[in-house]
Amino acid sequence: MFLKFPTTFSGTADAACRSLGPQAVRSVLPLQIQEGLAGTAEPRTWLLPALRKHVRGTQLGFWASDLAPLAKQMGAAAAAASQAGRKSTAVACHALELQLWGCLQAFASWPTDTAEAYGGMAADLAAAFHTREDLRSIVASVLVRLCKQARAVALAAVQGSVEASAETRTAIQELGLVSDAAAAIPGAGKGDDEAAEDEEQQQQQQQEAGSDEEEDEDEYGQQQR
Repeated sequence: MFLKFPTTFSGTADAACRSLGPQAVRSVLPLQIQEGLAGTAEPRTWLLPALRKHVRGTQLGFWASDLAPLAKQMGAAAAAASQAGRKSTAVACHALELQLWGCLQAFASWPTDTAEAYGGMAADLAAAFHTREDLRSIVASVLVRLCKQARAVALAAVQGSVEASAETRTAIQELGLVSDAAAAIPGAGKGDDEAAEDEEQQQQQQQEAGSDEEEDEDEYGQQQR
């Protein structure tokens, strides 16, 4: 059916990722990547572009628990295949590893569990940034995105656009997350987000595992309405 109606099927997968979320989609549609490499099942690698393009506002920890282990397995498989002289398998596994890492950018778009999930991911992100040149741009763009989203939330809290206690607003100002000048200007910080969008678009041209960027503050305002 997928081969006969590729556009319809792809549109359905995209809509499912947007409406149901990645957890629900993955529960009924396993990727079966390892089975595909072993020749025991048909891999569902076509799900990866849907996850990368249409996941927003979900759990960052789900990527860490579900896709990150698979990415590590593909990286190890690529290294083993390369050492054994199986070049085509090594290339395929490495490409899958990059695609799985590329999905992290989508999971980092306004996640609901940043504070809880980031601590458990920090060491792996740091290791990937320092030791893997091919993953460095992905990790960097994810960290920039999370920082800018945190700043947008802090700015909204200080300006009163979202509900926050006096203690939270004081802590934000004491930590220097938002300057006094920025706090006095409605909508401040939007230019920074547009610059981040341009930067990520350039990174997307350099790697297959990029994702479509959206303006962070505009998206955050839509979520609050």
